[in-house]
Amino acid sequence: MTLYRHVGDKQGLLDGLVERLLLEIEVPGPGVDWREQLRLLACSMRATARRHPDLFLLLFQRPAVTPEAGGPRNAVYVALRAAGLPEERIPRAERMLSTFMLGFAAPEAGGRFRDSDPDEDMAFAEDLIVQALAGAQKIACGRRPSGVVSRVW
Repeated sequence: MTLYRHVGDKQGLLDGLVERLLLEIEVPGPGVDWREQLRLLACSMRATARRHPDLFLLLFQRPAVTPEAGGPRNAVYVALRAAGLPEERIPRAERMLSTFMLGFAAPEAGGRFRDSDPDEDMAFAEDLIVQALAGAQKIACGRRPSGVVSRVW
């Protein structure tokens, strides 16, 4: 109950925990290639998940509502712009990348990858993501790369 004098209520406490988790994710500085920016963010997110495996699950349940918690999201926006993704596609791409990374980091921290090498799995995913971003940029410029089909749903 003493905590509520500082955070107001349970929701404020949970928002503060989400903020603290997101503040632990190191954001790359300027001048780093966009691929490296995304890789560094992913590595830091995975490390944060390993440090706080149970608490990390809050990131699936609660949005980041404090301005301080926006650092990782803003860094992904910067990387996607540097990758040449059109501005109107960046919010959607950020949501997909962030959801993927949360979905990878949480079970990894929980021990799901005991029978495989999570670093190899992440490297495989990185290759797929880079290819997808390159394809998305080409489609936005009016060129559909070979092997990319139209959506059917």
